[in-house]
Amino acid sequence: MASYHKALAIKPDFAKAHNNLGNAFKELGKLDEAMASHNKALAIKPDFAEAHSNLGVALQDLGRPDEAVASYRKALDIKPDYAEAHDNLGFPLFALGQEKEGLNELEWRWQIPANVSILRDFPQPMWNKDADLNSRAILLWSEQGVGDTIQWASCLSQVVAQAGHCIVEVQPKLVSLLARSFPKAVVRAEDRSSQATNIDFHLPLGSLYHRLYPNIESPTEAYLIPEPGRVAFWKKRLAELGPGPYIGICWKSSLITPNRAPNYTRIEEWSPIFANRDVVFVNLQSSDHENDLAVAKRDFGVIVHTFDDLNLYDDLDDVAALSKALDVNITVETAGAAISAGVGTPTWVITWHQSSFNTFYGGSRGPSVTRFGRNTGETWDAVFETMAERLKLRNLE
Repeated sequence: MASYHKALAIKPDFAKAHNNLGNAFKELGKLDEAMASHNKALAIKPDFAEAHSNLGVALQDLGRPDEAVASYRKALDIKPDYAEAHDNLGFPLFALGQEKEGLNELEWRWQIPANVSILRDFPQPMWNKDADLNSRAILLWSEQGVGDTIQWASCLSQVVAQAGHCIVEVQPKLVSLLARSFPKAVVRAEDRSSQATNIDFHLPLGSLYHRLYPNIESPTEAYLIPEPGRVAFWKKRLAELGPGPYIGICWKSSLITPNRAPNYTRIEEWSPIFANRDVVFVNLQSSDHENDLAVAKRDFGVIVHTFDDLNLYDDLDDVAALSKALDVNITVETAGAAISAGVGTPTWVITWHQSSFNTFYGGSRGPSVTRFGRNTGETWDAVFETMAERLKLRNLE
């Protein structure tokens, strides 16, 4: 920001510097200042497609989806093949209930230069929803994070039912869980060196909703099946901690960037939850939790139990078993939230309403998911007070 200010002191009508300054403000969460900078850029250069798109991002984060859509469309009027603007446009369209249009826009993600290395190259075509899968073989492959793979897996049964043969390539730590959950599919570890010549079609998992829409079934029962013996094991381990109820908690991600930070909480904000002393809290935070749990004990007198013999980051099959054994999981949107929702445990998701995670495309899916959200600029206080009261009343569904 200091460098941009120096540039503008020398050249006040430097539109690119105003635009980049706006991006810096956005990274700091100063959205009004970001909008002002982008608007200054546009006052100087009205046909600045990137500034229109970046203004759309700020408007989207402020919870103004109609205006965000208008800004993205202005960018695309100027630059019709602007892939980033198309991709960003999808999320405010979801907020406005225009799911089909939003999914169409997200298909532009493969035209973004940063995504080129992710796209797998097969001689076979991507599956088009009009192509009959009967007696055909299809390969579905993971393209983003573990949590994304899990939530999109909620639709796997629909493809398996249509296809003659379905192969699913995912992150290695998901193979055992998904193989047990979808026995009619061949689930294996991702192999980007393979050309998979024995298939007729392929498809990235992130395009499943696009191909299945509008017949995207909301899960009415668990679609992830943990190993029954391990569920029994964890129920026994939990019983050793006290009579319950047993509450899993996760307050942040293992990956926090400025763009992702508004989705997550600080352990200090959990005070209303921790006021419930006749429950047993269990840590589901996969990393960087030691200091926070020490704060919970020191400041709130609460012990959040951590099982040191469970690798919460890599042993996701056992994480699924523990999640199934718990009575309710209170969590921000992470892979752990997706697992908890998928195994059918009541899952209370702490969410930022304006987040791309808080859409039908980006949110955890399951038969018992409840979202507790805040808007941009609000604290988490009301969210935690609401959940704490519900917990006090033992309304755990």
